[in-house]
Amino acid sequence: MKKNFFRIICAIICLSLLCPVLAGCASDVPQETRPVTEPDYDPMKGVEIEYLTAREFNPSREAGKVSDEFREAAADFALKLLNESRSEYEGDALLVSPLSALLALAMTANGAEGETLAEMEKVLGGGISIEELNEQLFNYSASLSSTADAKFNLANAVWVTSSPTFSINRNFIKAIENTYNADVIAADLPSAIPAINNWAKEETFGMIPSILKEGDLNKDTIMVLLNALAFDALWQQQPSDSACFDGDFKGVDEKVQTAKFMWAEANGYIEGKNEVGIVKNYKGGKYAFVALLPEGNVYDYAASLKGEDFLKLYDKRETKNVEISVKMPHFSFDCSIEMNKVLNKMGMPIAFDSSRADFDAMGHSELGNIYISRVIQKTHIDLDNSGTRAAAVTAVIMEATSGAPGNIKYYRVELDRPFVYAIVDTETGLPIFLGICDNINE
Repeated sequence: MKKNFFRIICAIICLSLLCPVLAGCASDVPQETRPVTEPDYDPMKGVEIEYLTAREFNPSREAGKVSDEFREAAADFALKLLNESRSEYEGDALLVSPLSALLALAMTANGAEGETLAEMEKVLGGGISIEELNEQLFNYSASLSSTADAKFNLANAVWVTSSPTFSINRNFIKAIENTYNADVIAADLPSAIPAINNWAKEETFGMIPSILKEGDLNKDTIMVLLNALAFDALWQQQPSDSACFDGDFKGVDEKVQTAKFMWAEANGYIEGKNEVGIVKNYKGGKYAFVALLPEGNVYDYAASLKGEDFLKLYDKRETKNVEISVKMPHFSFDCSIEMNKVLNKMGMPIAFDSSRADFDAMGHSELGNIYISRVIQKTHIDLDNSGTRAAAVTAVIMEATSGAPGNIKYYRVELDRPFVYAIVDTETGLPIFLGICDNINE
C-alpha cells in the first residue's frame, strides 16, 4: 500500500511538470475535456528520473473490434518486415516481432507531420490515418491480454531527456498515454541506459536482459520510445517426454544437423498451392503456433509470401473432422537487428533524414531538427514439448541535429570489413604510416 501511494505521489509530481495547467489552473471545465488547439510545449527538467505512470492516469476506454483494413495492413507490414530484415540480418534463424515494431513506430508517428507522417502512415498502416491506426492498435492490444493458461505482457514506455534544451508537446504525450498506455520517464538519457535495460528485462520476464549498450545514447538523444512483449504458454495438447526423440534436420545449406524432435497433435491443417502447414493451439486456445512448410527454397517462398496470402492460408485451415500429427523440432533462438535500412526500403526514409524529418508534433529541441537515429529490435524464442516462451523489445531512438537543419550532411561509416589506414602529418597530409587492415587478430 505504501509503495503504491509513493508511486502515485511521484506520478502526480511528474504530471505537474509535464502539464502545469493540471497543477495550477482553476477551472470549472474538467481537464480531460478542455480543448487544446495549439501545440503546447512543456520543458522536461529538474529531476534525474521521474515517472508519469499511464497505468494509473490513463482514462478508461472500451476496446472495439479490429477492422479488416487494419488486419490486412498489419499482415502486409509483418511479411514485408520479415523479408526486408532477412536482407539486413547476418545470422541464422531470423526472428522479428512485427507487433513490437508497429507499436513503437506508431507511437513515434504521433509526433510526425507532413511528408514524414504520410510515409509512416503508408508503411505502418497501408495508408490509414494515424488517428485510425491509433484506434486499431488500441483495439488490437486490448485483445492480447493474458489468460489463465497463457501469460502475455505488453508494455510501452517513452524515456525523455530532462535537458532544458528540449520541450515536449503535451498533445503528443496525451496521444501516446491514451492510446498506448505508455509510461513517460524524464531522465538524463546517456546515463539512463541501465534503467532502460532493467525495464526491458522486467517487462519480458527476463528473456531480453538488455536492449541498449553503452554509447547507444548521447548528448543529442532527446527521446527513446520502447515497446516490450513477452509470451509464455503451454501447449493445449502437450507431448510427453516419451514422444521426444533425436533426429536429423537438413538446413537451408543442405547440411544435416542433429536436433531434438517431438511428435505432437495439431489443431488445424493448412494446404496451399506451394505449401502445407499446421496450426497448434496453446492451452486456453487464445494463442496458436503456425508453421508453413514450402515445397522449394524457404527464402524464395518467404519473399513471395504477402500478408493477404498468409491470412488466406490461416483463414482456410481445416479444423473439423481432421486429425493432425506433426513432427516438430525443439529450438531456441536469439536475434538482434537494426531496422534503419529495413524501414527505409519499406518506404519511410524521410523519418531517418536529419534535415528533412518533421517531428514538430513531438516537441522542440534547441539543438536542431528531430529525427529517428536508430530502430533496434531484439527477440527471443524457446520452443519445446511443454510450450513456448518468446519476447521482443523494440527501441526507437530520437536525436536532434547539432547544427542548423539542412546545412550539414550526415554520414555513417562502419569499419566492419577490410580497409586501408594511414598516419599523416596534417600540414602536408602525407602518410607517415600506411597500411591495410584485412584481419583483426587478438
